[in-house]
Amino acid sequence: MDVDTLSLKIVDVVDGDWESAGVIVHDVTNRAVAYMLVDLRVAPKFREFPMALGVIYDDPKPTFDSDVVAEREKSSGGRVADLGKLLGKGQTWTVEG
Repeated sequence: MDVDTLSLKIVDVVDGDWESAGVIVHDVTNRAVAYMLVDLRVAPKFREFPMALGVIYDDPKPTFDSDVVAEREKSSGGRVADLGKLLGKGQTWTVEG
């Protein structure tokens, strides 16, 4: 990565020493690098390189599903659903046709 332009660049790795060549290791929690990997195939100078596959970015924020489950648990307040008990309270009605 070119730290001056904040963009990806092609570097030569000598004797497998990728750290001294300035190669960055992909971190799925780094949104900036994830965007660069996605745009890699669009940039003309990188078109001959393989496309990045797999988990590109793992957003640490909670998902919609996990928020819904948490809200339901919070609203139930530890109560147990019991239809028989609900019907036995006497707060029922009869619909006549």
